[in-house]
Amino acid sequence: MKGISFKFAGLLLLGTLVALPLAGCGGGGGSSAGITAPVSTLKSSFVAPTILEGKSVQLSISGETAAGVGVNLSTDTFTFSSSNTEAVTVNSTGLLTGVAPGTSNITVTDVTIGKSITFPVTTITFDVTPLNAEVAPGGTQQFTANIVGITNTAVTWSVSPAAGGTISSSGLYTASSTAGTYTITATSQYDPTETATATVVVGTGGAVVNVN
Repeated sequence: MKGISFKFAGLLLLGTLVALPLAGCGGGGGSSAGITAPVSTLKSSFVAPTILEGKSVQLSISGETAAGVGVNLSTDTFTFSSSNTEAVTVNSTGLLTGVAPGTSNITVTDVTIGKSITFPVTTITFDVTPLNAEVAPGGTQQFTANIVGITNTAVTWSVSPAAGGTISSSGLYTASSTAGTYTITATSQYDPTETATATVVVGTGGAVVNVN
């Protein structure tokens, strides 16, 4: 009888030892509900690889925990710097400006939590020539996209409204039979957020007039 009692008591002891850690885990989760997890990563609102020369964009920075939960950093103190101010500048409030074709590494530091993020931004120039053209119904006009600052200068062409005609992958526009004013758009394949436009007027005459 004593042996049986000893084994039974050991079973109870084992059950107690197992139950204690489980109770501790549950209690810890509840007590930490009001604690904000530390920021693991900084995120920039500017995610495009390029910026147009002369264009300015305001940066905003947010944080994420290791679990991917967003953290509001609006009360934190930040510093901003550019590795190549001849290409891109950034002021003390995070206003990013494209200066001239070239690439710069932008570094943002959250002084409050001691975290930094660095990302490249390339300034480009982008336009379409001719800027304006007049084409007879059914006539054609060659458009050219000019991009400086990146090696991938490929573009995708489109006409708006679509009734204004068609344009090939090489930029050759064919006017429709419907007179009107239409927009030719070139979209950078490297950075689809960057576009350049031209205007084409489909008239009733037979002449083609280009105005650069």
